[in-house]
Amino acid sequence: MDPFNVLSSSTPQTKLELFISCSNLKNKDILSKSDPLALVKLGEKQSINSTTNSTTTTSSTSNNIYNYIEIGRTEIQKNNLNPSFIKTFIVNYKFEEIQPIQFFIYDVDNESSTLNDDDFLGKCELKISDIVSKPNSTINVPLLDKYGNSQNGGTITIRAEEISKIRDFNLTLQIEGKNLAKKDLFGKSDPFFIISRNVNGKLIDLYKSEIIMNNLNPIFNPFTISMFKLCNLDENLQLILTIYDWDKHSDPDLKVTGKIQVKTLLIEPKEEEYTFIDYLSGGLEVSLIVSIDFTASNGNPTDQSSLHFGGKFNEYEMAIKSITDILSYYDNDKLFPSFGFGAKLPTGDISHCFALNGNPSNPNCVGVDGILQSYRLALNTVQLYGPTNFSPTIQTAIAYASQLSVEQSQNNQKYLILLILTDGEITDLPDTIKELVKASKYPLSVVIVGVGSADFSQMHLLDGDDKRLSNGNEISIRDIVQFVPFRKFNYQNYHLLARETLMEIPSQVVQYFKSMKIKPNKRN
Repeated sequence: MDPFNVLSSSTPQTKLELFISCSNLKNKDILSKSDPLALVKLGEKQSINSTTNSTTTTSSTSNNIYNYIEIGRTEIQKNNLNPSFIKTFIVNYKFEEIQPIQFFIYDVDNESSTLNDDDFLGKCELKISDIVSKPNSTINVPLLDKYGNSQNGGTITIRAEEISKIRDFNLTLQIEGKNLAKKDLFGKSDPFFIISRNVNGKLIDLYKSEIIMNNLNPIFNPFTISMFKLCNLDENLQLILTIYDWDKHSDPDLKVTGKIQVKTLLIEPKEEEYTFIDYLSGGLEVSLIVSIDFTASNGNPTDQSSLHFGGKFNEYEMAIKSITDILSYYDNDKLFPSFGFGAKLPTGDISHCFALNGNPSNPNCVGVDGILQSYRLALNTVQLYGPTNFSPTIQTAIAYASQLSVEQSQNNQKYLILLILTDGEITDLPDTIKELVKASKYPLSVVIVGVGSADFSQMHLLDGDDKRLSNGNEISIRDIVQFVPFRKFNYQNYHLLARETLMEIPSQVVQYFKSMKIKPNKRN
C-alpha cells in the first residue's frame, strides 16, 4: 500500500470532545454559592432561505451570517464558583471552515428548562480553530456580560481532545470500598466517589458515582467510560480516585484519595497513530505565502470586465479572503509574504515573482487586510504583462520552506502553504512540474485557485490525487497540490472555496512529518 495515498473523498471528519471549566464566577446566591450550568451553541452558516427556531440565534462573523444552534447543556454544579463540568460536547472539526461556537454560563436555581429566569453569569464566543491552535488545545478567556462587554466575572477554559474511533475503546469498571471511615455523628457515612485526572495543573472530573446511603462497605454500580475520555489514550496517565461522604446540609467531607496508572487496567498496548490535531496541540504553526497573477489576460483593471477590476470585491479578493481568514488562526504572527507574477515593473523589468508591497527585502503583509491593500497598491504601480510562469513563485516558496526545514526540530514544528491565484493556463508547465516534485520534500503544500472562465484542464495534471507527479525518473514523494476553479462556486457561497481547497491540508501535514519521523509534541 502507498503510505502517502491516504486521502479519499470518504475521509472521516475529525471529531473533538470539548471540556469546559470556569474559575472565579460571580456569586449570585445570598446564603450559598452559585449553581452554574454551561450552555453551548454551534454556529452554522446561514443559507439564503434559512429559518430559525426556538433553539437558534443569529449573529454575524467575518461578514458571514451564522445561525447558532444549541448543542447541549452541562449538568448543574451545586455551590461551586470554580466548576469543572463533567458533561462534555462532541463537535466535528473542519480545518477548512470557520466554525464559531458560543458558551453561556448561568446560575440555575430551579428545575425549569428555560434559562430566562436564571441569573446570567457570563459568555464567550470563539472559533473552534481558536481552541485547537493553542498549545495543548486549551484556551482560557474572560467571560463577557450579556452585551459582549468586559466584566469582572471570572474566566472560562475550553479544552479540545480529538476522538479517534480506531484507537478508542470502552472500559467497564466497578469500585468497591471496605471499612471506610465513619464521618457522621448519628449514623454511618454516605459515600460517593469521583474519578479525575490532572490536565495542565488542574483536576478535571471524569465520572461521579451515585451516593450509597449509610454504608461503610459500599459496592458501587458498574460504569462504562471510553479510554479516550478516561486518559486521552495515554496508558501511563495516573487517575485520581477520591471518596467523599455526602452531607445534605454542607459540602461533602473528604474521606480518602488514591492514584492508579491506567496501563495496569489494559491487556495489551495499542500502536499510536498521530493526527493533525496532535501536531496542532503540540505547537505546530501553519504559515501562508500568497502569489497573484498579474498577466495581461486578466484585462485592464480599470475595465469593469477585468478580473482585477476594483469597483467591487473581485474574484481574486474573494479567494484571498476566504482562504486567509481560515489559515490566519494557525499563524502566530499573521505576517504573510505576498507576491505577484507576470508583470512589468516600473523599472521596465518583467518579473515572475515580485513583492506585492514593493519591498523585496520584506514582502510580509499584515493579515488579510494587508494582503488586499498591497494587491491594490501593486495594480496601480505595475503593468499587467505575461507570460503565466509558476516556477519562479514555487522556487521562492521552496526557499522559505527550505529554511523551515533547517529550523525544523521536535520542538519547532512549522508548515507552509503556497496560495497561487491565476486566470489562465501555465506557460512553463515542465518547469512547474519539476519544482513541484522538488517541493514535495519540504514542509510545503500548494493550493491553486483558478479565477475567471479560462480552460484550466492543465491544472488538473498538477493535482496528484490519482497519479504522483514525476520529472523524468524523479517522482514526487507525496501529493502536495490542490486545484479548484473559483467559479465552481457562486458569488454568494464563495466561502465554500476554502472548504474544498484546504480539505487535503491536514493529511498532507501529517504525511510530511511522518516521512521526517517527527512526532507531535506531547501535551503538558
